[in-house]
Parts: sequence; C-alpha cells; structure tokens
Amino acid sequence: MISAHKSWLSNQKKFVLFFILSLVFSLSVTIMLGNRCRSTHLNITVQADQTEQASLQIFYDFGQGFQSIGHQVCAVRSGKGDHLVRFFVPDQKVRKVRLVAAGSMEIENIRLVNVHNALIREISPHLFIATDGSQTAVVQFEKGLRVESVMPSPGVVLEYNSPLGNHYGFRPLFCVVVLALTYFCLWVVSSLAGKVLRGMGIFSCKTTTGSVSPALSFWHFLLLSTGALCLAGGVMLWIAEGWYHFESKQPDTVLEPYLFKVNTERISILREPGKLSLAGTLYHPVPEMEQDDAIILLHGNYPEGSHFPLYRVLATELARQGHLVLTIDFPGFGMSSDPFAAGTAAGLDQTHDVRAALRFLEGLPAVGTRPIHLIGHSMGAESALRVGLKEERVASIVLIGPPRRVYQRFHYQPDVDLFWNWLLDSRKKVYADSELPGWFTKEYWRRKCLAKDMVHDLPALGAWTHKPVFLIEGERELGHDRRYLRWYYCRVSWPKRFMTLAGANHECNVKKENSRIVYDPKVMAGLTMTLDSWFVQVRERGTGLTDLALNLFRRAFAIDMLTGC
Repeated sequence: MISAHKSWLSNQKKFVLFFILSLVFSLSVTIMLGNRCRSTHLNITVQADQTEQASLQIFYDFGQGFQSIGHQVCAVRSGKGDHLVRFFVPDQKVRKVRLVAAGSMEIENIRLVNVHNALIREISPHLFIATDGSQTAVVQFEKGLRVESVMPSPGVVLEYNSPLGNHYGFRPLFCVVVLALTYFCLWVVSSLAGKVLRGMGIFSCKTTTGSVSPALSFWHFLLLSTGALCLAGGVMLWIAEGWYHFESKQPDTVLEPYLFKVNTERISILREPGKLSLAGTLYHPVPEMEQDDAIILLHGNYPEGSHFPLYRVLATELARQGHLVLTIDFPGFGMSSDPFAAGTAAGLDQTHDVRAALRFLEGLPAVGTRPIHLIGHSMGAESALRVGLKEERVASIVLIGPPRRVYQRFHYQPDVDLFWNWLLDSRKKVYADSELPGWFTKEYWRRKCLAKDMVHDLPALGAWTHKPVFLIEGERELGHDRRYLRWYYCRVSWPKRFMTLAGANHECNVKKENSRIVYDPKVMAGLTMTLDSWFVQVRERGTGLTDLALNLFRRAFAIDMLTGC
C-alpha cells in the first residue's frame, strides 16, 4: 500500500517512458521490415546456346507504364552449364516486369532475393506472358522457358503482370502507423495491468481523503487521445497512399543537352618510366570567376578516357566554379600511348601517370602554391587514392564511385571473364588491335587487379592522420556496392566525408545520345556544389585537432562496431 504522491511511477514519467519505448520499438520494426526487401534483386538462371550472342533487357512499370527508370541490359554468357543473370530492382512499387530476350536461351528459374541473397519469392517462368509481334521467335514452355530467336531484334517480350512485392521499404507513413499503434497499445496494456494490480491490492492509489483516484488522470487522457489521433491520421494517410499512390519514389530523370563551354587547351605529358606520352586537357576557369584551387580529374575504365561525357561535363562545371582542371588519358585509353610500348609492366602502373600529371600542374605559373585536389572516378579512384596519400602536394582526395568488392568479383570466374573481354574490346576500340604481349596473361592481369584493391589502403586510412578523403556514391548504384562503400567509410579515420548523390547512377546521369551530351542538371549541380564546399572545408580545416579528437573518440568507444558498419 503506497500513497499517490509516492506512487511507483508518476504519470509524467510514464508518459516519457512509454513514448521512448514505443518510438524505439516502432523504429526497430520499421527498419527490420524495411530491410526485408530493400535493394532486392532478380536472379535469373539462364542457359544460352554457344553459337550466338544472347542478351536480356529488363524494364519496370511503377504504375505509369514501362519507363527507362531502372532499365538494365545484361549479356548472357554462352557455354555449357547454367549462368546467373542478376538484375537490380529499384526501391519502388514495381507493378509489372518486362524482359526482352534476344538470342536463344532457356530461362530455368527466376527468383526475387534480398540483400543477403535470401529467397523472398520464386517466380515461375510460366507466369510470364510471351509476345512476339514480328513472328521471328518461338517460345516453348517445358522444364523452364525456352526462347528461340532467329533475329536479335526485336526478340521476345516476356511480361510478368503481378507486383514483385519489393515495396516494404523504410517510409514515413508506415513508421507513423507503427508508432501510433505501439503508442496506443502500450498505454492500453499498462492501464489494464494497473487496474488488475490495483484490484488485487498490489498497488492502490488513494488520495489523502481516502478515496480512490479516478482511473483516467489528466496525463492518461492526454496520452490516450494523442495516440488515438495519431492512429486515425496514420490510417487515413495509409489508405490515401494506397488509393492515390502517394509513394516515396525517385522522380523521373530529366536529361537536357549540355551546352556550356570553357576555354580548353590540349597538352601532352611525357612520363617516366617507359617514356610514354599522356594526352590531356586543361580546362581554364572562366575569366569572371576568381581562380580557385587546381584539380586533377582521373577517368574510369572507358575506352574514350577523359573524353567520356561525364568527365567533359564535370571538368567544365568545375572550371565554371573557378577551378583549373586537368584531365589525362591513362595509357591504353583515349589519345595516350600504348602501355605495352614501354616493353615492361611499368607501363601499366597508373600511379606514374598521376605523378606525372601532378608535376606538370605544379609547374604551371597559374597554380603556384594553390592547393591541388585529386578526383578519381571508378577505376581512376584507385590511383588517386594511392598517390594522394603519399604526395605532400595533394590537399585532398575525392573518390566518386570507386571500385568495390574487388576481391569477390575477381574470384568469381564469370566476372573475371566479363572484365577481361571488356579490356580486349576497349583495346580494339582504341588501337584497332586486341593483341597482347605473351607475358600479359589473364592470370597475371587478375593478380594485378587484386593488388590494386583499395582494401589494401585501409591501414593508411585508419591511421591517426591522413589526407582528407571524400567518398561519393550514386543512389542508383548497386545495393551491394553501396553497402560495401559504407563499410569502407566506417573504417576510415577523420578527416573524411561521405555523400550519396541523390538520383544518380554510376555515371552521374551523364551520357551521349545521338552524338550530343545530355545530363541531369540537378545531379550535376549537387555534385559540383558539394565538391566546391569540400575544397573550402579542406582549406579552412586548421590544425586538425578536431579530427584528432574524433579519432580518439572513435578508437576509445569502438565507433565502428556501435554504428553497425
């Protein structure tokens, strides 16, 4: 028997306690259910004929017809045995799926899996509706789905007219409903439990006059009505979402022709060892802007090298912000020399190319003592990181969509074959010749790729001090790659920064259409403005005592484990 003013827990404390418990519980449930199907994939087991090229294209319908959002193309490798074709499913409500098959193949099974490769549901190939208006293909339903096409185009269109069920993502409306339900239920259960306990005489709350206090106090009533209002509002929003498709999805990407230009200058750099000639382009800042920092932009694994649309647009935009930008073609790409002309493996080491570009930029009177930043995209991020960590002249390192999961990819034979064929095709496009010296074997190349894995730089990046590092990913990149980059970032000590570029793919939504460059103005503006602010932050970072304190806190409290990275 205790008095009301000495009750085991005051109503105010109950209010705070139940609110915190319901919030934690609802967020946990929402995240758990959200991770159930976020970043899902379609795994398609295919067996293709050995005599012809075959490919699969996939389109998604989010309720407004099939669009180019999420459109992917994958070549089906020929040969004996089954091959796995993996398509990324966008985090949206997929109403229908369309597969366009070119060539002859047999689709054995189609599975929807989550990020851990656990099966969500298996889709029978028989549920796909096969259509072929040109009468150039035959579809047979036997063990699986047999597609025989005598023409690569238009191929066979296979449509699956049912939702994939990948829409259990983390969304605010769902969180509101779970929070309101938890909020409501916890208080009702606690009230019933209190009444039972008081009826059993375990707890009795009496006033000073001896009368029993009312069952519903002011706080009790306020909490109950708030929970009921939240529940009603959440249910109404949830119903409205289902009726009017108020879903959180990315807007359609609007690409526009890129028409801006700045003064450019073609240059040639002679690098040692090997005496190879590197072709490059200087993008001069616009005259009306005060000259800012200097930048070296390193390209990815594209045959065009620095002339790939992304680098031309990004370099121009940075020059319009007042930066002097240097782009180079690595040997074997663009207009640079053949790396095998050196006769040794030194011609393949791209760190020599980056250092040669750095020395060239240092010698320009316009640069002087200004900071120099390295920006590496995709393949170029590897050499940017290795050189930037060792060269004192480099102020910061920016890695945009760097190579990820290199160890896994280069221990998976289909991926090894894919990248090897890409190398041969790129060489043929640049030099019209795919012949390689005898010492450059496929296994030698694979070992070299594994040796360049950025995971080997983690000890240097995990040290107490290092150059500022900025990691950038695209929101539409593969889920596995995005999680790996987050894991990598968590193991890097300060100074560092991480950003997900909203609505961007690996090429930042820049491409070439009908001999002209088109781009996404919002994505490019977000990227260039963020880079510009990063350069200012690097210049003004001072002595780095804040970074030292953050690293001390990180090591003392094991932040990597606490954040779940």
